[in-house]
Amino acid sequence: SIPIRMGDHSLKTKEGTEQCVNSAKAFIHPNYDPTSHDSDIMLLKLQKPVRFTDYVHPVALPKSCPSPNTECIVSGWGSTSSPEGYFPDVLQCGVVYTIPNEECGKLYPKGITKNMLCAGVSAGGTDSCQ
Repeated sequence: SIPIRMGDHSLKTKEGTEQCVNSAKAFIHPNYDPTSHDSDIMLLKLQKPVRFTDYVHPVALPKSCPSPNTECIVSGWGSTSSPEGYFPDVLQCGVVYTIPNEECGKLYPKGITKNMLCAGVSAGGTDSCQ
């Protein structure tokens, strides 16, 4: 069971907009490779329906991969510094841009597959992962 947080902004403050639902089932991609991270995607079935509100609503998924230099928004409560790791209690958001996999492969030799999407900021400082 994986807990899913929706409509939350601060992890320390109860805002009244939060919804937490556990997963009932996880569908791991059949070609997922934990060593290379190829096909690193999973679908979760929730234990109960979500109430759509001004703070919780569905996200439209794309029908195809975005072209290079497409603006994307990333968000989460992950670490905002490395290597020491600082985890803020409020949701962080950043703007990144898609990068062609060939260009990304130069930065991460043998680390990028055709099933991966690369994004970042050329000046650095904004991302959702290393």
